[in-house]
Amino acid sequence: MNNRGKSMILLDLIIVVLLGALIYSFVRPTQLSQKDLHSRSDAEKALSTLQVAIDMYKTKYDGELPGTSGEGLDAVKGIVEDIKRSGVFQFEKVDLDDLKTVFAPAVKGTQYQEMSGGGYELVVFAKDRYPYKYVLNQEKITIVDPEKVLVDILGQLDGMKKDIQTEAERFRLVQENVPKIDVNLKELAAQEEDFKLIDKVYEDFVAAETAADINQSEYDQARELLQGLAYRIDEIKSVKSVSSEVIQNLGKFYFDAEDYKTRLTDMVSYLKAGKLKGMANGLIGDADSIMSDIDKYIERFSSKAQEMAQAVDSRQEEVDKWDGLLLDYKNKMQYVVQRFVDLKKAS
Repeated sequence: MNNRGKSMILLDLIIVVLLGALIYSFVRPTQLSQKDLHSRSDAEKALSTLQVAIDMYKTKYDGELPGTSGEGLDAVKGIVEDIKRSGVFQFEKVDLDDLKTVFAPAVKGTQYQEMSGGGYELVVFAKDRYPYKYVLNQEKITIVDPEKVLVDILGQLDGMKKDIQTEAERFRLVQENVPKIDVNLKELAAQEEDFKLIDKVYEDFVAAETAADINQSEYDQARELLQGLAYRIDEIKSVKSVSSEVIQNLGKFYFDAEDYKTRLTDMVSYLKAGKLKGMANGLIGDADSIMSDIDKYIERFSSKAQEMAQAVDSRQEEVDKWDGLLLDYKNKMQYVVQRFVDLKKAS
């Protein structure tokens, strides 16, 4: 055989191998997916059976639960053995011994425990690549899809990062209002006589019998005065309230991030798929980074927030005075607006 013939044979072999690899790349994921689906289906069926069997056992033994609290699949085996000995579960085509074999062995977090009030909680895992986590109690079976949980936490952490930046910007903006406290109070004092127009408009509307009795210009001025008063009072009070609220929100974000980190750390302990385990570890790093950023913000903002609160508290008597007038004027203008509508309708 000449060299050209050998080359063609070699080329044919390479093509066959590549085609085989390509076909396998499509078939293998499908095979794994089918195995995963069977594993999850078996786990769900077994748990449904256990739920019924445990309920029947509790009924027969006046609320007593089968098995004993513990970790690992031995806890499941103890439940099954007690149920078998009791003879309460006699359905055909159900092999109780099979229930001991359908869950993933040696996965951290598998456990069975009695809860207060005679309840119970059984945590097991399917024999798949991830694996799925199942929590069974007397009321329901909760299924935890690790991939969905990780995607959800990813979205929550990304949203939290944006919320933290928003809170930091709120603090910066409200901090700019500190010098305006004195300015606002001085301008309000200068307008004190002007605000009496609201009292006059109120009295005029009480006495008005027709729309013709309304002074539209004074009505519009009174509304503008009230809006200006409300804006200035809000700007003053927000210096204290918003700065405190920002720190409270940051604290809440910190505990939320810490909770996500705890959940992710628990998932890392039982995840099998390297891709998901890597994603979980990456998200743990994100949670740590968020907590570190929050610590820095709170440390930076706390002393400033105290100074801002003091700036408001030092003028509290004046703030209370205008706040009380604002409430009185709001009530009067609410009547005026409604009376205005009624008179217009009647005309």
